[in-house]
Amino acid sequence: MKRLVLVSIFGLFVLSGEAWSQAFNCNFAKQADELTICRDDSLKALDEQMADRFFKIRQQLPTEGQAQLKAGQKDFLSRRKFCGTDGDCIEGMYKERLETLCSLANDFGVACDSTGE
Repeated sequence: MKRLVLVSIFGLFVLSGEAWSQAFNCNFAKQADELTICRDDSLKALDEQMADRFFKIRQQLPTEGQAQLKAGQKDFLSRRKFCGTDGDCIEGMYKERLETLCSLANDFGVACDSTGE
């Protein structure tokens, strides 16, 4: 329940454009890709995994790395929208982003939990 509340609060920041990650509250989902994620448990799990990894990495990155992380996340969200209702496309986007997050972390000497835990 605590996690759901945190995700809900975080979703409000996403809607305001202040957050860097794409985790969102499904009650406010409007875009086709968001609605598709909200209807698919495996996509929701990937969304949560990506958000967890994003925040863990962000906490450890220097300012330059955080700027790259933010820019990459904006790009990811923009490209994910083009998937629309294609769940396979969205899944591929998440898997690619998870790898990219670890690559960025490694570039700055930050550990990345790539196990999905």
